[in-house]
Amino acid sequence: MEEKSKDYQKKYRKKNKQKIKKYREEHKEYFKRKNIEWNKKNPNYNKDWREKNRIDIRRKRREWTKGNEGRVVEYTKNWRKKNPEKLKVNSNGNKKYPIKNKCEWCGSTYRLQRHHPDYSRPEYVITLCAYCHTKTYNNEKGGKTKCLVANQKTKKKKQ
Repeated sequence: MEEKSKDYQKKYRKKNKQKIKKYREEHKEYFKRKNIEWNKKNPNYNKDWREKNRIDIRRKRREWTKGNEGRVVEYTKNWRKKNPEKLKVNSNGNKKYPIKNKCEWCGSTYRLQRHHPDYSRPEYVITLCAYCHTKTYNNEKGGKTKCLVANQKTKKKKQ
């Protein structure tokens, strides 16, 4: 019974793609609000799903990359043009500045990475675990920059 419903839904979505797109666009705020509510109720759903499907995700990403080599090359060229300071720091920083033994925020010793809070100061590198490094760029509180480290520095100066 459930399979029939899924098949019907697939066919319906395929047949009415433009209609659904138009409806979602007209009710964008409603869907955004509902999405936020759902994510609050199910905070680990995406994380759990990605963990469970990690191998499939990697396989699909590799397939997409192989099928879209031109787009990948074009994206890389554009990124390098827009971010010459990041390119220079990242290519030199890995050799010059070794990773410390633990994350400077949480003390973790797992999956350590270098972080450059300010690319105009390439010698200033801190060691963060992958989780804390991700948090620096996914700061939802909003500030002058996306980087939590830079925000902490400006807060300290103000005090």
